[in-house]
Amino acid sequence: MWAACAAAHAQSAAATPHDDTLSFSGYLQPQYERIDRSGAEPRDRVFFRRMVLIVSARPTPEWAGTILFDLAPASSGGSLVIKDAFLQYVGWKDRGLTITFGNQKLPFSRAYLVAASRRGLVERPFPGDRSVGSPGRAIAVKVDQWNTARTLFWSGALASSLQSPDPGEVRVDGIAEARPGWSEGVMAAGRVEWHPLGETPRGQGAFGSAQWRVTYAVAGYVWRNDGDITPSEAQSGGADAVRADASAAHGIELSTGLRGHRVSLDAEYERIAASARDRALTAGLYADGEARLHKAGVEAGYMVRQHTLEIVAGADLLAADAFGRAWTRASAGLSWYAAWPTVRFQMMERVSRNDHGVSGAHSHATYVQAQFAF
Repeated sequence: MWAACAAAHAQSAAATPHDDTLSFSGYLQPQYERIDRSGAEPRDRVFFRRMVLIVSARPTPEWAGTILFDLAPASSGGSLVIKDAFLQYVGWKDRGLTITFGNQKLPFSRAYLVAASRRGLVERPFPGDRSVGSPGRAIAVKVDQWNTARTLFWSGALASSLQSPDPGEVRVDGIAEARPGWSEGVMAAGRVEWHPLGETPRGQGAFGSAQWRVTYAVAGYVWRNDGDITPSEAQSGGADAVRADASAAHGIELSTGLRGHRVSLDAEYERIAASARDRALTAGLYADGEARLHKAGVEAGYMVRQHTLEIVAGADLLAADAFGRAWTRASAGLSWYAAWPTVRFQMMERVSRNDHGVSGAHSHATYVQAQFAF
């Protein structure tokens, strides 16, 4: 079974679960990266970007379950991470309705919802980056529904999420990937997608598609600190550590996707805002207690040879009130499917301007990644 498809199932909207009673799949992504920053020595490393094992079960016709393990952190001295762990009620599939309980992706950010195994470029753009406002997986109850013609889709979720106190990021993650001392809160998220020409795949790459497919989406989320966790100085790095404990955060997304005739195109805009409890906080992404971010990104691919070679490119931007200049990046690369769909090699070059909003701070990064699916 192709792991990329399995991962897309585990992370996509209202996907149809596997028919097998129990199945195993996964993929490995060894990666080399080199980053050259202005005024600093080049840094490079070889590591496992992801080592994913997916276990899918269908104990009854009405229920399906998925657990997604990522062993990559353990390979470099960290801990195994259980990313997805959920049950789906699919007994109302004839109505297009699916209810999911457990740790899962929330219905926000097209760039983040695309499974890593189905991306054209190696790394995600600013839209989809969890460190700047795209919420990560969380324990949630989520409801998805398609209309009969599969031209209209909606999704809503209620989740428990935690907020990072690092002022250099606006990050809200579930308990599986949060750290001790993060502030706990409740999140509500929703999404509506219109597919006027029929259902448009989220996975990037136009594999054999002879028809155009297009989708338009609007999404949003609201997070509120419920005060259940008050981090200690020891947890946050000491008495001198600067903390950005947020009282609230929210985000809005507008996005579109196009597939067909060897072309894959995704465009997304997000507006993210967070309010610190300390109204005088000015550090990192915060100015006078507020973090206001604008993120935009475009990713495109053209399949030069079906199931073999794709040219990919992208551009993205992050603007913040606390920045002196907008942070911009341009990316280009190739995807070579040596044995489609199980073996893929990717290369990506990325040039950044005004890194972290600092005028004149530039960098260049090279990424080379292999993917072996089973």
